[in-house]
Amino acid sequence: MLELRDITKRYGHETALDKVCLDIAAGEIHGLVGLNGSGKTTLLNILFGNPVIQATGGYSGEVVLDGQVRRLARPADAIA
Repeated sequence: MLELRDITKRYGHETALDKVCLDIAAGEIHGLVGLNGSGKTTLLNILFGNPVIQATGGYSGEVVLDGQVRRLARPADAIA
């Protein structure tokens, strides 16, 4: 249902996410855990289409939803 492929996000010279991959099948429930500053919120901001991601240079990698590559640039895209 949802696949993240090599998601990378940088803020200037700092790497918040480095080639993150995740595969979630329909009906599965996952928890996202990690230390403060480990990139959890950044990853969710990408999935939610938070404008701060685009305003800070965007991200690389692919978000695949139901077999289609999606570019979630704003919350309305994520909701749709």
